Amino acid sequence: MEYKETKWKVFFSLIRKTRISINLFIIAMILTAISATASTLVPHFLRKIIDSYNSTNTIHSSDLTALIGIFLSSAILGAIGSYMLSVEGLKVVANLRILLWRKIVKLPIGFYDKNRSADIASRFVNDTSVIIMHRNAI
Repeated sequence: MEYKETKWKVFFSLIRKTRISINLFIIAMILTAISATASTLVPHFLRKIIDSYNSTNTIHSSDLTALIGIFLSSAILGAIGSYMLSVEGLKVVANLRILLWRKIVKLPIGFYDKNRSADIASRFVNDTSVIIMHRNAI
């Protein structure tokens, strides 16, 4: 149990060291959540327009305007939120690479005798690239 707590402490310590902008992250998450919520309203207004057309053979401009407004606002807020998360994620990866580089430079000479430079460089690039891929998947 203590081992798990230690792992979480180390993880959150590393997150703090990457200097993530919490305010920007929270704003991006809120924008993304609003976008997702707004996109769930599109089918409701579309149903309303279809029902109105079936019963009266007319489309109310207010319903159509609301549908278009919700659709556009959802798309715009989602794009802004995704962009902000992407920028913040790239900053985190860049800061993580700086931390790793500082650690690699300070390692004792014996470490370099046991490990090939190409393996160290490959591991350095590949591990941070995996973080980028996981960030993009989110």
